[in-house]
Amino acid sequence: MLVRAMDVTRSEFPEVPERSAHRFIALSLIPLWFCPRLHLASRLAAVKTLLLFIAIAAMSQRVALAGLSGCNVPSPTTYNLGTGTNGLASGGTAQAGCEQVNEQFSNFVYDPNLNGLGGPTAANVSANFAGTSETGGITATFGSGTVWTDSTASNECCAGSGLNFGAAVDTTLGDYAVTSLSLTANSPSLGGGGASPGNISQLNVYLEFCVGSATFNCTNNSPNYGELFFQLVDNQGSGHTADFVCYNNGVTGGACVHGLSSIGSSTTFSINLASYSTTAQGTQTIAIDNLVSYSTSNGDTVSLASLVDTIDETNESPEPSTLFLVGAGLATAWIGRRKLISS
Repeated sequence: MLVRAMDVTRSEFPEVPERSAHRFIALSLIPLWFCPRLHLASRLAAVKTLLLFIAIAAMSQRVALAGLSGCNVPSPTTYNLGTGTNGLASGGTAQAGCEQVNEQFSNFVYDPNLNGLGGPTAANVSANFAGTSETGGITATFGSGTVWTDSTASNECCAGSGLNFGAAVDTTLGDYAVTSLSLTANSPSLGGGGASPGNISQLNVYLEFCVGSATFNCTNNSPNYGELFFQLVDNQGSGHTADFVCYNNGVTGGACVHGLSSIGSSTTFSINLASYSTTAQGTQTIAIDNLVSYSTSNGDTVSLASLVDTIDETNESPEPSTLFLVGAGLATAWIGRRKLISS
């Protein structure tokens, strides 16, 4: 069973460090105010000009929010992918989406009958958003308990279920770049069928992404495609856990076509985009698509409590000291020009 879930758009809006900015502004005013070569009127004019230019520089680092409600304002909220109360899909009370710190989640679409195979109903797939800072990682958690679960009777082969949803992250209006993606498969479980002949069951969890795109429109052959893949396998009573990553890094038919790179056997793992040449500075637009699929046979039972996507960013906003230097430079140039004109 496969399930089409949703598209999520998250726009990044930077925040300037207020206390540091205030400190640098205060320090910048001291030499201007006590400069012995400036008359009082000139000092006042210089201070006003410096404050104006610093304000302009700082404002350039802020972008007005698009008006979405906070995901957890006024209190923590559990959403779902349905069309009813707190539903994020079209027709739901939260269909407009929400904003967590600087990330905006919207455009949710859920299809429980992708490819004609049924899966969890939309209202049963919960969605929770968390995180307190841009660079501390913002998380989107989907599912709770054992939403994805299935089992088969003895000698019955190959039932399955899955969830697929997309996410688009657009940071073009801000100064934060996505430099790392992480995937967590919470409480994956598979087994119980014993060592019966032909008993091969598996659970697969994917995080696929398209660098530089606001919608998931790439394939594993595309130069901007990458993937994180978790797998749990029960082969006649003997199981293994593995996780894999790949990124084509600007090459059509690159690494993801030739095979994933095994990086361990953890239920939480990540890919560092900053370690690749085409994304060394991160990316300000990325689309994410998740897929959960599983099959069971000969009495095996499979379950997954939830999956978590974590997006980590790097702050590329100029430091407050840079804003001060820009503002001071512009103010100095303006004062110099005024003197030339007056002379």
